[in-house]
Amino acid sequence: MITQDYSVWLDSFRLAREEQLWAESEMPHLYANRVRQVIEEHGCRSVIELGCGTGWVPTLLPGTVEYVGVDGNPECLQYARQKTTRLFLHADIRGLRYPTQDLVCSFAVLKHFALEEWPAVLGKVLSHGRVGLFTMNVGPGDRDDFNEGFAHTWVSAVTLDRAVEACGHRIRSVELLHTTETMVKTCIR
Repeated sequence: MITQDYSVWLDSFRLAREEQLWAESEMPHLYANRVRQVIEEHGCRSVIELGCGTGWVPTLLPGTVEYVGVDGNPECLQYARQKTTRLFLHADIRGLRYPTQDLVCSFAVLKHFALEEWPAVLGKVLSHGRVGLFTMNVGPGDRDDFNEGFAHTWVSAVTLDRAVEACGHRIRSVELLHTTETMVKTCIR
């Protein structure tokens, strides 16, 4: 079980450092590029990002797309609101009630839920969009790593396939982003 929640671990000092790292990283652009591709491919007009962090993705999206960002850390949302006037909600995604959008995305978030909780959280995430775009650590076997006090969950490709299918979605594409994180695009059947 999770010994410490990631949003608790991400205190003000760590958050400032994370923000600096993201500002210097290509990852926000990579994530936003994938979101734009899915928007164009599927004609999406609305996007909900679960675990939006400090709001990098919406700053890189067209203003014509309706966007809602959700995060469990209020300090992250303060950073996000300084970047853009898009709508941001403070909520735990496990209990979120919000209307379904065309696209739901969640980047570098699902890995922070313990292995026994991960499939239910994925189900909650995918229930918010007809198209899903998320990242997950995919490896040779299912395991949790708690070396920083919170989960870094790894799932096998088989576990990933089964979890997505159990949510009523099907995997449309899988792309390795770097040595640990995989980008997965899904669609509702």
